Amino acid sequence: MGATFRDADDYLQMYPRFLKWINQCAACGAKGHKPELPANDAPRFTGQNLRRYFTPLGINSDGLCEQCARHVSE
Repeated sequence: MGATFRDADDYLQMYPRFLKWINQCAACGAKGHKPELPANDAPRFTGQNLRRYFTPLGINSDGLCEQCARHVSE
C-alpha cells in the first residue's frame, strides 16, 4: 500500500526539521523532496521516509516546477 498525501503531511508535521528538504511549486502546489537530498547512508541523516512520501521535485528561481515553468513560458 502506497503512502498518501495525508501521510506525507502528517510526517512533515511530526518532523518539521525535514521541511528544509521539501520543495513546493508556487503555482500548482506540488510537493517533492529536493533533488540534492543526501543519500540514506549519509552520516546522521535518514531520508528514506522523505523518499517514500515524496518524489524528487526541482524548482526554478521563480519557485515553479518544470511543468508550470513550461506553461508560463508558452
